[in-house]
Amino acid sequence: MILALKRAARPVLPALPAVRRSWELALRRIQTLETERLRLIPLESSDADLLFPIMTDPQAIAHWDCETLDEPEKVAEMVDGQVLEMACGRGFYWAVRGLDGRFLGVCELAELDRTARSAEIGFIFAPEAWNGDHAQEALEALVRCATGLNLRRLNGRTCLGDRRAEALLQRLGFRQAGLERGPLIDDQRRDRRLFTLTL
Repeated sequence: MILALKRAARPVLPALPAVRRSWELALRRIQTLETERLRLIPLESSDADLLFPIMTDPQAIAHWDCETLDEPEKVAEMVDGQVLEMACGRGFYWAVRGLDGRFLGVCELAELDRTARSAEIGFIFAPEAWNGDHAQEALEALVRCATGLNLRRLNGRTCLGDRRAEALLQRLGFRQAGLERGPLIDDQRRDRRLFTLTL
C-alpha cells in the first residue's frame, strides 16, 4: 500500500544561470493538479494533522520502509520539511483530496535531478483510497506532471511483498529495475524493489 515516501534531496541543476532560474521558478510554481475525482493540492504544514492517522494505521504503513512516525510531532516535522523544500524549489509534495474534500493521503516527486531529468515518485494513502482506485488516479496525474516538466525518467521503490503498490506501478508502465537492501525496522529487514519509467 505504500511506495517509499521521503524528503527530497536538493536537485542537481545545470550550471547555466538562465536554465537554473527557469527550473527553480517552475518548482516554486507548484500547481494544484485536478483529475476526474481528485484534487492534488500543494502540501501545507496543517496537513500533518490529517496525515497522522494514516501514519498510525497498521494497514496503511504495513510496507513503510522508514522509522515509524507514531507521534504527531514526528509527522509534523516531516511535513514541515517537505513544505520548506517546496519553498526552496527542491521538490513537489501534494495533499490528495477527493472532490468532497476528504483527505486521502500524500504524494510527491522528489530527488529531482535536472541534469538527468529524473525524479522519484512516492506516496502513502489511506486504505479507502486504494479501494476506489484513487491511488492510481493520483499517480497518473503525477506522471503527467513529470512529463510536463520534461523529465525523462521516474524512479520508484516498494518494500518487498507490497504487491498492491508493485501492481500499481506496473499498470502505470514502470518496469522492475533491481533490488535494494533496506533498513531493519522492528527487527525485520525491509528490502526494496526498484522500478523505473521512461517518459
